[in-house]
Amino acid sequence: MDPTKLDFREIFGLEGVKRFAGSAAEHGLFKTIIAVLTSINCWFFHPTHLPVEVVLILVVFDTITGFMHAYHDGEVSSSGFFRFAPKIVIYIILMATGALLDKLAEGFVVKALTIVSTFLAMTEALSILENVSGLGYPIPKTLISILKLARDNTTKPDKGK
Repeated sequence: MDPTKLDFREIFGLEGVKRFAGSAAEHGLFKTIIAVLTSINCWFFHPTHLPVEVVLILVVFDTITGFMHAYHDGEVSSSGFFRFAPKIVIYIILMATGALLDKLAEGFVVKALTIVSTFLAMTEALSILENVSGLGYPIPKTLISILKLARDNTTKPDKGK
């Protein structure tokens, strides 16, 4: 077959995209996933919600560096990846709570979403630094200590309740 006579517009062009989109749209699950992602995008990724984007990107970085660290240590397991989805759900709930509080207290100085997102970002940053340190790269201990201090000065749930 002569590659100069192939119509790549048909293979990679708009018609191929239309066929794929048409067949994917027939599935209800696909529509639901698109609706949820669009709703999350409209709710969170508004220009005033930059902290949410930062936290979600840091979660991805933490997952990547965590996998690299586990692979380096020969401890790769699927249980680490199964923690990713619940973490995202909990983080989204926490950030949505902050965003709702901001809507409720509109006009006040306190920005709950920024506070919650900053705490989550610091937690993820600490985990990323620990993962990178576990790979053998030098990380200043003072930096890790500061982030641990911020993390450890939080409220812990009572074990008896």
